[in-house]
Amino acid sequence: GCVQLVLARAGAGVASVAALHASTSAACTRLLLEHVPVDASDHEGTTALMAASARGDLEVVRVLIGREASLQGAALRLAVQHGHAPVVRELLYVGAAVPDDADGVELQGECAAVLHDARHDGTFAGRRREW
Repeated sequence: GCVQLVLARAGAGVASVAALHASTSAACTRLLLEHVPVDASDHEGTTALMAASARGDLEVVRVLIGREASLQGAALRLAVQHGHAPVVRELLYVGAAVPDDADGVELQGECAAVLHDARHDGTFAGRRREW
């Protein structure tokens, strides 16, 4: 739900960022983005895209990407580490670079094949979505 949205609309800065990171609904995320910069980070440097990627929340990831969230952070690494292949594909599709040290990331299930293909092809950017 959007219970935390009340905090965000009240202008509570830290609470707004926390609410955005905890958002598991695309509709709620869109509302929160009216009040919180898309790349706002918490005290640990975690952005909403990183949090959604770690959760494997493809719908929220797409909303954040649509709002031009930065692909420079650890979102791809977190999606890979948590085994969220659909999110990994989406991030690669929109141009996220495979980290230089991706070989050191422990791969989960289907993510190993997705990352392997991305390493050999350079990136998925511009490819037609097939998922």
